[in-house]
Amino acid sequence: LADDMVFNQGKSAMVLPRFDILENRSPINLYAKGKLKLQFQMLWQHEELRDDFKSQLSAIPDIMKIIDKKIQDSYGISPEVWLPHSEQILKILKQVFSNE
Repeated sequence: LADDMVFNQGKSAMVLPRFDILENRSPINLYAKGKLKLQFQMLWQHEELRDDFKSQLSAIPDIMKIIDKKIQDSYGISPEVWLPHSEQILKILKQVFSNE
């Protein structure tokens, strides 16, 4: 799905999928303990993609509750919330950021 994967090590071990369309940036991270982090600020140079990504994720009611709760550009989502929607999240990532 991603063009590259980076495995961060250390105190905050995580997987960072990188996308060429975003100049090798990662708008989403998966921590070793299962927390999913959305980083909309990584898309500051790609407003259209950011808005599309945020809009599609907001269509998932459980994710929308978290995004609407705080006005910020980075959100941590527990596995209990995002895992039931993992297939839909993967489809969104592919649709918005994949070169396929």
